[in-house]
Amino acid sequence: MVFDLLTVLHLIAVIAVSLRIFSRRTSHGTALAWLLLVITIPAVGVLMYLLIGERRLGKTWMDRAIAMQPQLLLWAQDIPASTLVDPGVLSTGAESVSRLATGSAGLPLMGGHRLQLLTDSSSIMRALIADIDAARGSVHLEFYIWSSGGFVDDLVAALVRAAQRGVPCSTLMDSLGSRSFFKSEALGRLRDAGVNIVEILPVNPLRALFVRFDLRDHRKIAVIDRRIAYTGSMNIADPRFFKQDAGVGEWVDAMVRIEGPAAWILESVSLSLTALQTGTPFAPPPPPRTGPCR
Repeated sequence: MVFDLLTVLHLIAVIAVSLRIFSRRTSHGTALAWLLLVITIPAVGVLMYLLIGERRLGKTWMDRAIAMQPQLLLWAQDIPASTLVDPGVLSTGAESVSRLATGSAGLPLMGGHRLQLLTDSSSIMRALIADIDAARGSVHLEFYIWSSGGFVDDLVAALVRAAQRGVPCSTLMDSLGSRSFFKSEALGRLRDAGVNIVEILPVNPLRALFVRFDLRDHRKIAVIDRRIAYTGSMNIADPRFFKQDAGVGEWVDAMVRIEGPAAWILESVSLSLTALQTGTPFAPPPPPRTGPCR
């Protein structure tokens, strides 16, 4: 009797998951892999599919993303022609990478940039703080982890100074990656100064029933005055203090400081995430009038 009940439950699980997989129009290879897992290890397979089988970010997010697609296409069409570069001028290897990136992101190849590779956290933070202190138009930051202590406190002070002199400042922080920062005194200082704080993908027990917690915002982007940008691997965390009790040593990171039209693109792409999270219209500012670097 128990065996018959388990067999029935097995068949129900396989049928239910199969119908769900095919209704989502999953690729054939992915669908077959999930079906084999559910058939061979039913309990584990069904549980894993419920946890990570679909990219569930919530109906509201998905509705906003669908509504934003036409806006993104129109925005991409308005990228200044003066910044565009023909991929044919690149080497064979670089041209292949460029076409792959263009096909994946839908953004054209642009030129007129000045790049600086920064390979240690202290140099990165000193340069970023200096650019924020020199900002006159805007400061926009998006990072997965914010963690107080060390030079992060200096960055917070720089953002407060910028906001107090009238520079619009905004920050995107992942709800899970920056969980401790949301409880810190530093967050209050930023809000009191007028810095716009956007919590990305909020984490709470109720949302766990409808969305996947493992899908996070891992971007590391800083844009100043829409003409200077930073991107790479470093979060807003001082490696001398961050997770030192875990016994893993200090994190080693690198960032690229970019001057040129890619800064405006990075900010606009980041602002699209702000629109997804908050429901505000996607309205990126026009490109800076100064044009690309030479």
